[in-house]
Amino acid sequence: MLINEATAYIEKNFKVKARIKSVNIKPFNNIYLNEVLINDLNQDTLIYAKSIKVSLLWFNTDKNVLTFKRVNLVNADINFSIDSLGYLNLESLINKLSPPDTVSSPPSPN
Repeated sequence: MLINEATAYIEKNFKVKARIKSVNIKPFNNIYLNEVLINDLNQDTLIYAKSIKVSLLWFNTDKNVLTFKRVNLVNADINFSIDSLGYLNLESLINKLSPPDTVSSPPSPN
């Protein structure tokens, strides 16, 4: 069940297909995802890792938000590619990890 939740979290939040073989939780803030496959938007392998260790900084149960302290990939293959429009397949994933831009433009003079 935890594997399904972790996979669903990745697929929902990053809009990509994912597969996780197993999940181990170590007290108090470490999660190990084992044999992880994440596809890019073209369904090609973007990341395959024997293990991903996630160190949590904070988990907000009210908003269902995880804040990561560190993410380590072990024995990982990362496949970069650039499409015909010049976009790197990793860009969409990185954009999802980045917080939204909160800087507003100054008001235009009247």
